[in-house]
Amino acid sequence: MDKDKLLHYNFSTEKSKDNNEILIINGKYIHSKFTPLKEADDFIFKEKNLIVIFGIGFAYHVNNILKNNPGSYFIIYEPYQDIFDLAVKYINKELLKKNSNRVCILKDINTDVIYNFIKKNFRPEMRIRTYSNLGYKNLFFKCEIEYLNAVKKNFETVVQNILTESNFIPLWTKNFLLNIKHLNDKPLLNPGKNELDNNLAVIACAGPSLLDDLEIIKKNRDKITIFTVDTALKVLTEYNIVSDFIISLDAQYYSINDYIKNIPDESTLILDAVSYSNICRGHKNIYYTITENIFDGSIIRYFFEYNKIDKFGLITGGNVSDYAAALAISLGFKNIYFSGLDLSYVSFQTHSKFSPFYFRAMFFSDYYNSMDLVFIKTIANRNLKSIDSKVEGKKVYTDFVLQNYAFYFNNFAEFYNEIKIYNSKFDGMKINNFINIDLQVLLEKNKSVRLKYNDLVNEKNLLYVSKEKLNIFFNDIISSIHKRVVDLNDLFSQTDFNHDNINKFNKWKTLINDVFLEFPFLKKFVLMTIIILQKKNITEEHLLYYKHIGHKTIQSIYFVIRTLQKILKQIN
Repeated sequence: MDKDKLLHYNFSTEKSKDNNEILIINGKYIHSKFTPLKEADDFIFKEKNLIVIFGIGFAYHVNNILKNNPGSYFIIYEPYQDIFDLAVKYINKELLKKNSNRVCILKDINTDVIYNFIKKNFRPEMRIRTYSNLGYKNLFFKCEIEYLNAVKKNFETVVQNILTESNFIPLWTKNFLLNIKHLNDKPLLNPGKNELDNNLAVIACAGPSLLDDLEIIKKNRDKITIFTVDTALKVLTEYNIVSDFIISLDAQYYSINDYIKNIPDESTLILDAVSYSNICRGHKNIYYTITENIFDGSIIRYFFEYNKIDKFGLITGGNVSDYAAALAISLGFKNIYFSGLDLSYVSFQTHSKFSPFYFRAMFFSDYYNSMDLVFIKTIANRNLKSIDSKVEGKKVYTDFVLQNYAFYFNNFAEFYNEIKIYNSKFDGMKINNFINIDLQVLLEKNKSVRLKYNDLVNEKNLLYVSKEKLNIFFNDIISSIHKRVVDLNDLFSQTDFNHDNINKFNKWKTLINDVFLEFPFLKKFVLMTIIILQKKNITEEHLLYYKHIGHKTIQSIYFVIRTLQKILKQIN
């Protein structure tokens, strides 16, 4: 809701029947005229929830909700600036101090703050519970809807990312260990920001509209630095356009199909350290990057701390296109243009002609199933919705995942507000904070010059690790982590999980906590197990919980050990 629209509201106060101060906005009572101290007194949940409160007023309901839900987390929004300034003094200071790390108070709907708070405090058992003050609900109903939708959308994004991470953590761990064995000659890249001015970075994505820009890109090749996402590489190759940077984020084996056999020497491959490990075979000019999002609690952090390396990395919304943009910005580009970032199914197409998906569709098509039908069948399996296109007056179809990416891009542009981020003028999902423009017009406005890898990166941005140090690291993990398997197996042999035993419960709790403290990355492996157990109301206060977590931890340790043993055979 536009804050300017709140200017015509006015407020006053009076005493309730039990002599407490109550708030009145535009003649409407915000609190009970009789017993305001009891507002929301029965809003109680035993679980750890995310409690979303709309409207603070004089905070009677807020104080009760904070008091009665000590294990929960709270996002509280007051839309009325004048009341916000007053309301803070009405919230119980002792309760607020006690829950300081659990409370987020908003005076505007800041999606970045909401997302970061949820991400930081997310727990597998967490559910959203909402409470709207009835007075505020009546006065500011549109504002309430906007606020609750913003929280819900951010919560869904965090959950989606958490579930993706729990599903992929074994593969990411394996790929990371396989990739770092090359760090003696294929280093980690920690981009340093250059002082660039008008230079234009074009992010070539694999959406259908990419084809509409390629002739202009080819014609103006000496003015453009091209960051090509892996799925768009074959499209540019078809047009004989050589990429400056080729970016890969995907950890799965089929990403190898995104590449061509002979990548020109002037192209530089930027691979995420958890990307599919076999991509590096047969290619030159390879450098690994770190995704900061998955750094904490992962094998990557363990490796960095073991080798006393300072944390660094790129932030991503889970899409290789925004990862490429983050790389370009970290290298110093202030002008970013997205080509083929459609995030929608323009003309019921999912990918550009000549992309790997296009060739797969061609392979599966036949007399009865045309390529168009293959695309339509693929799209039909998704929950489609119609939204505004970049083209005025048009609509396009998209889905939940693509809309989440657009939501991230919108926040991305808001965060990098000093960077000019452009999008092509062609059909596709509208991203509010992007500037839609004709690429030819943009090039005429900017005196841009193409930059290559050597213009942007030097040795101080590169981190090498010798084979000797890698050998020590791999052997040390195997030795120390195997001791924990022995401890876990010993405790399993001593425990009857059919009978509660406080002594065994305490031993299990201590051992599991010690294992996760020593090897934090193992907790990532058991996250899905924790979520499943929580849904069955089996928590860390039950002995049975440790039976499942213990088994999963042992499986995870053996997985890591087998991976490391194979790597040691390859490098020795």
